[in-house]
Amino acid sequence: MTHPSVPNVMCSIASDLSSSDLAVRADGRPSWKVGIVGLGTQGLYQLERTRLNSQIEAAIVYDPDPRKRQFATGFGVIAADELSRVTAGGKTDAVFLTDPLGAETASAILESGQHLVLDRPWTLTCEELQSIQTRAESAQLSATYFCPRRWTADVLCAAEAVRSGRLGNVYSVQYLSCIRHLPPLSGSAGVLREFGFDLLDQLRALVAAQPISVFGKMVADPQRGDDRAFLAVMEFQNQCRAEIRIDSRSRLGFRTGWMLEGTSGSYRGERLLTETLDGEIVDQPLERPVCHADPFLAELPAAWQGQPCRLPSLRDAASIVAVINAIEQSSRTGEVVRL
Repeated sequence: MTHPSVPNVMCSIASDLSSSDLAVRADGRPSWKVGIVGLGTQGLYQLERTRLNSQIEAAIVYDPDPRKRQFATGFGVIAADELSRVTAGGKTDAVFLTDPLGAETASAILESGQHLVLDRPWTLTCEELQSIQTRAESAQLSATYFCPRRWTADVLCAAEAVRSGRLGNVYSVQYLSCIRHLPPLSGSAGVLREFGFDLLDQLRALVAAQPISVFGKMVADPQRGDDRAFLAVMEFQNQCRAEIRIDSRSRLGFRTGWMLEGTSGSYRGERLLTETLDGEIVDQPLERPVCHADPFLAELPAAWQGQPCRLPSLRDAASIVAVINAIEQSSRTGEVVRL
């Protein structure tokens, strides 16, 4: 194998970040104020992230648990004792909804004229997500969801390898993770919805086609009741086949990352593998993409100003939830589900 040097692979997301970095106000304070509903692990995470951002500031938070509200006051924000104080509008430009409080709360945020960021979109149905997106568009507001794993180096490198055309037509995509100690699940959504949603979100960036069929198998924990492992096999309109397997019970401690096979090349672990005319495999390491420290927050101001951005819509979330539903149905019936 040869190992030639390869120019730095710049992620296309990072290339547009400068246009979304808006100037702060004359008094030096951030231009955008947000509210956060739900102060669990994810809510506190969002609160901490906004403290590190020069453009976005958390101004008011809410949680039904008064102990969590009291804790949030240490961050220098207003802790509302009623949800309506956050959803009423006027105090903030947008709201991060990190608790699964349902579609009514999301709709109330939009009705108050505030942009919406969902943190757990898999807790809503496809119909609810579609309806919320339609409501946002009617009000000329932004509705998106936070999916942090879509910005990892492996995903961005793999997507750039696909866009470069050096893989040719991608016909196989795989991801395997056998790790016993995955991050703790929040609630009882299970591995498929909490981790499968992220992986299916990443898969959208790697396969530029709609899935046409899904076969799935799930393994539930006999004590907890939620699923601890799943297999999903998908066929796409462009004849690509994708397979994702997650097993949180495994003791192997093994994760492949994304593996892509194309007619002209292959990808795995930030490396591009091609073949010369005489059959020699050329292994080309790809440098990690240059990306903003917090690309999601960096893109939000552009979305809120109505400028072009690369953030997903809730229709994208609905299409992912539809695939998750199909995996669950296939696991129950043992049959392939057509989409």
